[in-house]
Order: sequence, then structure tokens, then C-alpha cells
Amino acid sequence: MRLISVLLSLALSSLATGVASALTLDEYKSQVHAKDPSWRAAQLAEQGSHALLDESRSMTALQFTSELDYMDDRRLTTNPSFMGDQTTYNGFFLGLKQLTSFGAQWALTENFTHTHIFDASPIGIPIPEFYEAYPKLELKLSLWRNFLGAETGAEIKSLDAQTQLRFRQAEVLKLQKEIEIETAFAAVLAQQESLETAKDSLARAEKVLDWTKSRIARNLADQSDVYQSQAAVVARRLDLVNNEKSLRDAMAKFNDLRQEPSREPKEKLVPPQIEVERLNLSLNQLRVRKDIRLKEFEAVGAEASARAQREKHKPSLDLSVSALKQGRDSTAGSAQTAQFENNHNYMVASLNLTFPINQFAESRFREGYLQLVKSQQLIDESLGRDEKLTWENTVELAKQLRSQWSLVRELEGLQKSKADAERDKFNHGRSVLFQVLSYEQDFLATRAQRISLELLIRQFVSQLSLFE
Repeated sequence: MRLISVLLSLALSSLATGVASALTLDEYKSQVHAKDPSWRAAQLAEQGSHALLDESRSMTALQFTSELDYMDDRRLTTNPSFMGDQTTYNGFFLGLKQLTSFGAQWALTENFTHTHIFDASPIGIPIPEFYEAYPKLELKLSLWRNFLGAETGAEIKSLDAQTQLRFRQAEVLKLQKEIEIETAFAAVLAQQESLETAKDSLARAEKVLDWTKSRIARNLADQSDVYQSQAAVVARRLDLVNNEKSLRDAMAKFNDLRQEPSREPKEKLVPPQIEVERLNLSLNQLRVRKDIRLKEFEAVGAEASARAQREKHKPSLDLSVSALKQGRDSTAGSAQTAQFENNHNYMVASLNLTFPINQFAESRFREGYLQLVKSQQLIDESLGRDEKLTWENTVELAKQLRSQWSLVRELEGLQKSKADAERDKFNHGRSVLFQVLSYEQDFLATRAQRISLELLIRQFVSQLSLFE
């Protein structure tokens, strides 16, 4: 039995020496960031969606507009000898246009044309070839549907909510990936410490077995104490095997994140300092989880979309106004000058009404979208209550973890002192084996509890990055 113990200790020592190099959390993150495609995907999604945050502004942005026309008309005229038999037309314009946030559309352009009428009589067409130049102002105003930009504003708000939602989703995805990395590191760290605890426990149990055998030789104990000590050693070996399996399982996820298909521990992780100060949370500083806030952007976008759709089912009544100052002459330069030297003005105003015949159905559609708007408003109220409750639970959990961590560390120290003192008494023949093994078990259980609690704290602190 002693030989088996020595061989097992040598095997464990060789395994421990294999875990030679140290690895910090920042170093591990760098490895994952460099090799994990899902991390890179999350990073690109965040960067791309951030660049699109102002996309809604493009709907009402000032735009440059231009057009180039060419026409060759050889259709029969009423009197070809008088009106000619062919007309060519070249024209282009350039200018600015804009859809405003209150629904009005305007365009201001400068227009240039060239017209040539072939084989026309000088009496019928005194100037068969001429140029025109004129500035033109166009304005369209909605008087019913989209009045004061109701539809345009809702579409802008809907698009803005969509871009915000897309960015927040990418941001949360990246944060969750970062939490996954930190959690994998913390899990391996806890398993490595548990493995060290199992090794230490085995060594302490073997020491007690040696003392028990020594007491047997001095007639201070009976054979049952040896069996009990041997059982404790075997139990510790079983714990050690289980901890090795748990460490390998944790390493599978740990190495997979850095694209290494292995379960073998190659490094000794350097434990980062537990940020206990981050557990000092207050109910007075309400913070909201970013993944919960996503629902707010979903609700805002859905409400705005419903408002825009409701507006689309209203009749359209549009006022359009177009005005220009014409300049015409046989040369392009003279035509351009003439547009400011005469009063050859032109203006047209029109009122266009589009009225769906089945107003009963349209009214039902509008009422349906109105109900959707009210539904989203109620969802907003419910989300506010959920956010408050989530923060209250988080603050309470932080307080509990802070208190437990302080107590479990104190308890671990006391349990170790108690176990060491009892071992010393046992070695001097002033205690019994059962008492020593019981105290040892108390110490090991407390140490395992502290390791598990530290893992929970690290995971909790990582999750705090989701709050804003």
C-alpha cells in the first residue's frame, strides 16, 4: 500500500511539473481575442453597428440631385412644312432636395435645355434652335396623411430604434463573450485550487496514517485505527481523481476558446485579485442590465413602426407648388443671363387627394395599429418595474456574497487551526483518530466552500459589466 502511495505521489508530481508556465487573465484574453473567430465576429458586429447609429439622419439629409435628358422626336406634326419634321432636345439640371422631419419635401434646381426644330418655316418657328435656362423651386406639403411629418417622424424613430437595438445587441454579444472568457478562466482557476487542496488533503491523510502506524507499534492504538486511517487515505485519493477529471473538463472549454483541442493543463493560472469593492452596490443608484434594456429598444421601435403604419392608412391630401423664372435665347450664355432680366415667370399649384374607397377596412386597420401602440406603451411600463426588481436582487446578492466571503475566510482559518491543533494532540497521544479525521473533514469542507464562493464572486463581478 505504501509503495502504491509513493508511485501515485510521483505521478502527481510529474503532472504538477508539467504545469510550469504561469498565465494571467489578461494574457489568456489576448490569446482568445487573437484566435477565436466568434470573438472577432462580435467585435466586427459592434464596430459595424456603431458606424450605423446615425443612419436615421440620412432620411432627412440634404441631397444633391441631377438629371440628364435627351429626346429625338420624329413623329408627324400637323403641318411639317410649317412646324418642322424633327425635334431634338437636350437638357440637364442640378440642385438640392430634402425631405424634412415635418414631412415637407422641397427641391431647388438650376435647369439648362437646348431645343432644335429641323426644317421648320421661319414664319411658324421664328427661332428653330434655342437654349433655355431657369431656376426651379418645387414644394410638396402633406395636409392629411403625414401631416406635420407624423409618418416621417415615426419612420425616423423606428429606424433609429432599429440601429440602436442592433448596436446594443452587438455590444451585449461582445460583453457576453468577454464574460464567457472570464468565466472559463475562473472555472479552471477554481479547479486548479481544488486539485491543490486534494493533494494537500491526501498528504495530510497519509501523515495521519504514518502516525497511526507508529502508535500501533507503541501499543497506543488498535488495528481498527489503521483501517480508519487507510480508508481516509483512499477517500482522499478518490477526491484527487475526481478533481483531476473536473480540471480536465474545465480545460476543454478553456482551451477551446483559444482554438486548442486539448484537455491537458499546460499553465498554472495566476489568480487575479478578487474585486470585493465592486460588491458595494446601492439601491439608490439604479442600474439596468444591457440585455434587458434591449427590450426597451424593441418596444420603442415596435411602437414607432405601428404609428407609421397607422398613418399609411389615412387618406392623402398633398399640396404641390412649382415655380420658375425662364430665360430663352439663341445662345446658352444669353439664355442664362436672360433668366434674371425678364419676368417670364411660371408657377403651378396643385392639390391631390387620394381616398381609399373601403374606409371601413381602413378605419379598422388604423384602430388595430392604435391598439398596438398602446400595447407597447404598457410593455414599457412593465419593463421599468422588471429593471428595478433585477437591480434590487443584484444589490441583495452582492451584499450576501460580501458577507459570506468575509465569514468563510475567517471560518477556514479557524478550521485549519483547529485541525492542526488536534493533529498535534493526536501525535502526542492526547486525542483519538476519529476526532482528528472529523476536524480534517471540517477544514476541507470549509476550504472547498471558500473556493466555490470565490468562483461565484468572480462570475458575479464579470456579470456586473452588463449593467449600465
